[in-house]
Amino acid sequence: MKKIYKFLILFLILFLGIFNNSFANSCQEHSLKGYAWSDGIGWISFDCKTPGSNINYGVDVAKNGNLSGYAWSDAVGWISFDYYTSEDSHPKYNKNTKKLEGYIKALGGLEESDDNWNGKISLSGTSSNGSTYAPEYNFSTFEFSKYAWGGNNVGWIDFKTSYGSVIMDPFYFVFNANKGNETNPVDYNGSVILSWTTEGADSCVASNGSGTSWTNNINKAIGNPTTVSETISSLTSDKLFSLTCTDSYGNNLKKDIDVKVKPPAPELYLYSDDNNIASNASTTLHWNIKNVENCKLTSSTGIDENINSSNGIHDRNSGNLTDSTNWFKVSCDSNEPTYYPNKIEEIIYIDVEKLILEFYPETPLIKFNDKIKLYWKPEFAVSCLSSGDISDFNSDFNSDSNNNIEGLHSWESNKQETEGISYDQDIECTGTVGQKVKKTINIKVGKNPKYQEI
Repeated sequence: MKKIYKFLILFLILFLGIFNNSFANSCQEHSLKGYAWSDGIGWISFDCKTPGSNINYGVDVAKNGNLSGYAWSDAVGWISFDYYTSEDSHPKYNKNTKKLEGYIKALGGLEESDDNWNGKISLSGTSSNGSTYAPEYNFSTFEFSKYAWGGNNVGWIDFKTSYGSVIMDPFYFVFNANKGNETNPVDYNGSVILSWTTEGADSCVASNGSGTSWTNNINKAIGNPTTVSETISSLTSDKLFSLTCTDSYGNNLKKDIDVKVKPPAPELYLYSDDNNIASNASTTLHWNIKNVENCKLTSSTGIDENINSSNGIHDRNSGNLTDSTNWFKVSCDSNEPTYYPNKIEEIIYIDVEKLILEFYPETPLIKFNDKIKLYWKPEFAVSCLSSGDISDFNSDFNSDSNNNIEGLHSWESNKQETEGISYDQDIECTGTVGQKVKKTINIKVGKNPKYQEI
């Protein structure tokens, strides 16, 4: 028999991704544990925890007894419990006979002219001398004993030797998390849903998970036969959660879930004391940062320098500004580029002697016998003057009734009883250093609807 060496098979599995994604995760608990022995291929490992592997593999038993997953042989690589899918071939644990049955597949097995072996391993059957065989479970020791058959080259596979055995959980117990593994960690200060299903257990007790709600009420529902879940909130660090369930015979099963949590996200907030200043004046810039490093300040004024990157609020003078609009940008590297963007940045704009005015009518075409409605909104102005054809509106707008010149204001005329008249009106505002801005609008009054043009 030609053998496929384990490194080649391992690379195919990990890099081509031909099997379950769980191979890429850290080792988890599985239903079957320990080793079986074959004179042809040596030890067969039934779970990753027994040899201490960082690849998550193992064999699990479903509530209906079906087996799934992978075992490992140094000689022939992965042995699949999912290869045969038909009802009469799929590997299973028969709860009535307490024996294994069906077939599994050594994926490294090659059918060669000299051995005629294709990797098929029989968990139960009749040997050439007419005796039956199958690994059989012992409820007292939780061990399997007796044999499976792997063909002439593999030979008998012994599930219990003086050096090791295959052990199965005494009752069905699955403990899961909806997230929190290496590829899908929980968000910082986020939550995880822990869920479990049991069959044959009488009670369950929580442990570990200190500092969370998991241990506030340590007694948990057994989850027979449906799944029970609990949400654990406000996670700020990795947590190990454990659940121990007990059956009526006093058998204990403990399952662990190591939940991974993202570190705090990087934060950056950039602001200034004033974003509208006089010409040749300055303002103070502030940046509030957390969980970042290598921060740099750049600007339209030529600043390009490294700045304080420690957590907290820092400041720097902008320097005297003369351009009408200036920008300043702080950019920082994330402390945790594995989970967050490599770089974050904030930009602010500072105007010099800025002056803004909005001036508009509710509608530029007024119905006959209707009112004119005007709106204006100055910003950074010290005074405003209205002039034009609407004499009632002509005035100095140095403040409103609340002594505010800035903000949105409105004005309303009497009813317009002259048809077809047109008005030109403007507002001019003055800024803090004498700069001015002017807006002009045109309004027209419609025809009297009693008359028609011929």
